[in-house]
Amino acid sequence: MKRLIGLLLAGSLALLLFGCSRTVTVESDPPFVSTLDALFEISDYVVTGKAEGTKPGRMYKAANGEVEYAVTDMVVKVDEVLKGDLLPNAKVTVAQWGGTVGLTTYEYKGVRHLQPGKRYLLFLEQMKDGSLTLTSYLQSQYELDLGEKLYFNGSGAKSRSEEFTVPGLKERGAKLPDRSKDQ
Repeated sequence: MKRLIGLLLAGSLALLLFGCSRTVTVESDPPFVSTLDALFEISDYVVTGKAEGTKPGRMYKAANGEVEYAVTDMVVKVDEVLKGDLLPNAKVTVAQWGGTVGLTTYEYKGVRHLQPGKRYLLFLEQMKDGSLTLTSYLQSQYELDLGEKLYFNGSGAKSRSEEFTVPGLKERGAKLPDRSKDQ
């Protein structure tokens, strides 16, 4: 009898918890940057690294203190620094818009999260609270293959052009002015 009551209580609790969860889709207007050169110029950091794992979702309060956004933090181990003062082998936390906070899952249109175990080229900006985020959502994350070729995250398209390799981008970036602090 005690076992039956325990099972009923556990089942009721599970129904209560899962029955109360919800998903909220948030319209977002991601910034659009017209070229890789412009993205490189406005980013505070440009790095290659491996996504290692996520931390629990949290609410991020915007600089105005009024608006809050759900974010999921991804830990990325930096391999190479193309721009900025991060160190190779450093582990940085990248805030990605969306995620689950409490019983609510927030999905932001135009946002695709980094996947643990994959290597990326990332264009990052530092937010006012010091945390890092992608400069321009999907435009700021490129999956890397073993030959350091860039793949637009999610499209599977591969460019044959030298400018879409890490060494090619590093060479081009060295010739560009640094506009990350002009904003």
